[in-house]
Amino acid sequence: MSVRPSLPRPAESASFPTLFRSILVAAFAAEGCIDDVTAAPDAATPDVAPPDTTVLDAITPDVNWPGPDAGPPLENACPAEQTRYYAPDQLDGLRSAGRFDYIEWRTFSRASWDGGLGGAAMWTTAATSGAHCATATSAAACESAFAALANEPAPATNHGWLHRYTRGDEVGAIRGVDDFVRLFAPVDTVGEAAFVATYRHGLTVPCVGSARRITTGGWEVLGGALSDCTFRSGQRRTITRTLVRVAPDGASTAIALETRESDDWCPVPGRRPDGLRDARPDAPDAVGLWLARAAHMEAASVFAFESLARELAELGAPAALVDAARRSADDERRHARMMGRLAERAGAAVPPVEVEAPCARTAFAIARENAVEGCVHETWAAMEALAQPSRAARPGVAATMGAIAVDEMRHASLAWQVAAWLEPRLSEAERAAVREAREGARATLEARVERGYDRGLGEALGLPPPGLAARLVASLHAALA
Repeated sequence: MSVRPSLPRPAESASFPTLFRSILVAAFAAEGCIDDVTAAPDAATPDVAPPDTTVLDAITPDVNWPGPDAGPPLENACPAEQTRYYAPDQLDGLRSAGRFDYIEWRTFSRASWDGGLGGAAMWTTAATSGAHCATATSAAACESAFAALANEPAPATNHGWLHRYTRGDEVGAIRGVDDFVRLFAPVDTVGEAAFVATYRHGLTVPCVGSARRITTGGWEVLGGALSDCTFRSGQRRTITRTLVRVAPDGASTAIALETRESDDWCPVPGRRPDGLRDARPDAPDAVGLWLARAAHMEAASVFAFESLARELAELGAPAALVDAARRSADDERRHARMMGRLAERAGAAVPPVEVEAPCARTAFAIARENAVEGCVHETWAAMEALAQPSRAARPGVAATMGAIAVDEMRHASLAWQVAAWLEPRLSEAERAAVREAREGARATLEARVERGYDRGLGEALGLPPPGLAARLVASLHAALA
């Protein structure tokens, strides 16, 4: 006989930890692991297919490309030892094509991975080629102009890139694809065509016969476009095999050829802020990648809770809710540092958090986001974190997730408290739309956990295997519906 737990009222938020732990204990008991929760997943549960080496595995050069031209041979966009086109690795070719004395690739970011935006941009010089001012008639004047260019402020965005160059007495910067085209037109090399495809269309261009000349002029570049996760939390990302045609004058068009699921999942844990830009960490293996994504999501949640606190205050919410949202932002900063240390220990690099400038939102928009990101995603993140300490084999994970789980249960409680206060203030149609969004997110989550993680990843991090995860999701649904 099963007992359906009742949803704690906002004034009873302290009962959330009790509710979560009772669900976890019942699920462990049903798994037969009440005394040994580190038991391996059921051997009958199939492993998830091994992840792709890169998202470009599905892109082959011997395809029947659309278009009238069938004769021109394929060309590599970069040296054979590289796996994909990356502009900083191509500076020697660009310097030669543009007849520069010197060219460099610079990036800037105003964000940090542990939450918050700084006022000043942090510049990084990723690669250089040549010697600046080498052929200038006045080296001193050229150097002075180059130094002044280095001190120009970054655009009013969170991140970006540019090239700086010198050519004789000319000193300048390339700030975007249109600048690049104006400087290099006609686009007559494979590297220039790959640059346009990569940085205008977001294409990942493989370096195994990835482009060909069009006999009537211009290039065709084949690559893959990976979907972002802005509205896809908990879903498998897609890779779209895409053809980009680049004309000699730099004009370009993208043609989607084929879309399939990739090995990459959109992250679920945490409360995603509105306007979060997608990011892909660098990591040596699946464990490092998971830890880096988790650190990134914890840092992103700082923005979400800061926005929630501000918006609740503007709506006249009780001070206790506003204060709880602010406290949650502080929790997430601490979580980001904790997960960041684990990621760094695993050899992974956590990308900075990049969030578009917030726009004013209606009460309905806030309630809908809270229903999805708080009542579903954050609630599941709390339960998953609570399950990990007793199962994780990776050193440091159990202690870290145990500490995080305590806070995440409080964050889940806050989401339901916000729902209880805010949703009654909406119209009937708006409440129905919020319920629909919550149910849709829950259905997506159920599909996600049924597929499970790669077994090695799950065992290292203590992530619940499919059977246990599905039972936990169902119990949460019954308790909180």
